[in-house]
Amino acid sequence: MAELLNWLFGQYADYSTLFIALELIAVIFGVSSVLLASKTNILVFPIGLVSTAIFVYLLWKWQLFGDMFINAYYSIMSIYGWINWTQNKHNTDIKKHHDHINPTSQQQDEYTYNADAHSAIDVEHLNKKDLPILTVLAAATVAFVALVYYFRPVINNNFSFDGAVLGLHLFTWVDYTDMLTTALFLMAMWLMAR
Repeated sequence: MAELLNWLFGQYADYSTLFIALELIAVIFGVSSVLLASKTNILVFPIGLVSTAIFVYLLWKWQLFGDMFINAYYSIMSIYGWINWTQNKHNTDIKKHHDHINPTSQQQDEYTYNADAHSAIDVEHLNKKDLPILTVLAAATVAFVALVYYFRPVINNNFSFDGAVLGLHLFTWVDYTDMLTTALFLMAMWLMAR
């Protein structure tokens, strides 16, 4: 059991207390954001923004630039999603107010079903017009992350090309997995923000 605890927490032995506290806060806000997303609650965006902003700072300090860029993207998409959902909620509230004055039976059912629209909006299904956007987003993400890994020797050498060896042969299976999962996560974040 001691070996397991050492394996889990040994990585924090050289961390400052501030970094440990910030990472813990970011994780708590991140988990809260996932729970809010599962309930289609608009608070997913400000809560998620706290998490991703903290991680951007931490990842910059740790020089994990690829992950930092991903979290910066998440931060931008959280702001976009927050604004987009707020505008959609406002438009939905106006329609509901109009329909509430003289509702049909179907509109009355919809109004009752969405009674707590102050914190949630309707979620749409994926449609065909989203596919080209998602394809471009996935390809651009894979290309960008591949470039980060391709130039990783330069980044790790304080952005100097002196003695840096570049090449696709340096990629590991973890790098390819990271490219795929990053593309999937960015597409999911874009879909959620819409």
